[in-house]
Amino acid sequence: MLGKVRIDGERGYSVPFGDENVSDDEMAKMIQAAIENERDRSPRSTHETVPVAAHGPTRYDTPASSISEQWCRIEAWLGEHLASPSIPKALPDAVNETATRTEVDWPEELRTFFTLVNGFPVDQWINLFPEHELFDLDRVLDERQVELEVWAEFSGDAVDQPAGVVAGTWLPEFIPFAGVDGNFLFVDTRPGPLYGCISGFDKTFADNSGPQWMSLSALLADLADALEGGGAFAGGWKADVVHGRLTWTWTG
Repeated sequence: MLGKVRIDGERGYSVPFGDENVSDDEMAKMIQAAIENERDRSPRSTHETVPVAAHGPTRYDTPASSISEQWCRIEAWLGEHLASPSIPKALPDAVNETATRTEVDWPEELRTFFTLVNGFPVDQWINLFPEHELFDLDRVLDERQVELEVWAEFSGDAVDQPAGVVAGTWLPEFIPFAGVDGNFLFVDTRPGPLYGCISGFDKTFADNSGPQWMSLSALLADLADALEGGGAFAGGWKADVVHGRLTWTWTG
C-alpha cells in the first residue's frame, strides 16, 4: 500500500497508493504535498557531514529507557485516536528463532519489541513512522536478505568496524525493522559502545547519515513524545489523524 513518490526526478515521502478509501483528488493532494515537503527539507547528509547530537555520538541525544514503557505510551495513544487498531504480537520463541536465523546477536530491546508489536495487518495498516513501514519478523528476514545480495560486492572494506561507524554498504549485522522502497531503519548489532543503536539506510547513500538514536527505546521515546505532545519527530515530522488514520507532515 505504501510507496515513495517519484515524478520527473523529484522525490517525495511515502503515500498510501493502494488505499481504496482515498479518492483520486485526495491522492493528488497527498502526492503534491509529498513533493513539496521533500523540496523544503535540508540536503542529505554526506559521509563528511554526519549529523550528531550536541553532546553525543548520535543525531538525537534521547537516552535509552524501557522499551515496554515507551511502547505502552504509543499503544495507548493509538487506541485513543484510531478506530480499534489491531496490534499483532510475536511469541518469544518466534523472535528467538528469527534472531538465530540472522546469526547475529540481537539486543534484548529488539527481541522485546517484536513481542509487543509484530508489524500491522494490511487491512488495519498504521503509518507508525513518517517514511518507513513497520516490519513483521518475516519481512525482517526477507528485506535483510535482499539487501545482503544487492550490496554484496561493496562489503569488503566494512569488516570488523564497531557499531555506529558508517559502512557505506549493507552488513549482516544490520537488522531492519522498518522500511520502504530500499530505505530502512535498522538496528546496528556490531559490537562496541553503540551496540544496538538505530541508523537509517538509503538505497543510494547507504548508511551515510550515521547513527540516529542510541537505542530502539530512545527512538520510541521520541515518537511517543511527538504523538502525545504534538511536537516534531525526527527533525520535523508532525503527526495528525485524518479520516481515522495516522498521517505525517514535514514541517522542517
